[in-house]
Amino acid sequence: MSLCGGSANLELKGGDEVVAPCGSVGITALKGMVLIQYVAADSSTAITSLGEGNSLVFEPTTFNFTAPPTNPEPVVIVVQDKEYSIIPGESFMVVKIDIKPGSFPNCFNLNQKGVIPVAILGSSILNTEAIDVSSLSLQGVKFKLVGKKSPQYLAHYEDIDGDSDLDLVIQFEDSDGYVK
Repeated sequence: MSLCGGSANLELKGGDEVVAPCGSVGITALKGMVLIQYVAADSSTAITSLGEGNSLVFEPTTFNFTAPPTNPEPVVIVVQDKEYSIIPGESFMVVKIDIKPGSFPNCFNLNQKGVIPVAILGSSILNTEAIDVSSLSLQGVKFKLVGKKSPQYLAHYEDIDGDSDLDLVIQFEDSDGYVK
């Protein structure tokens, strides 16, 4: 196990436990299966079992996981009872969203009239201003663009959930482009 950006390396035996109160943690399973629980800076948790030869790098300040391209197989992470697979060479980060912020229940009807607002909730570990809006998608539904000469995404920043962190609110076209 490599801790604190490589400043400490540990070899563990079955049943050993380690708490790493510093930056990134890189873990490689040398033999057998290794069960690991990760705790982020905001107390979010994740669990994974690394198989022999697989590695995973965890950044607790961003709750980001990276599977090195040398991994022989994808790594499965469980966050809030949901499984996510990270293929070798890819990174993964769980973010919270709110569809139709301010409404409950958060339902909508794709009837080709208007827009569907979606908020990506910022936090102490997610700076929404660093998100490339053009890289986002919502199950095949297109972004709403405004302006004819130089179209812009219909998006803005505001604190939707009252936590003092800026949230990114994006408007998607209400269309029949939804892909199940």
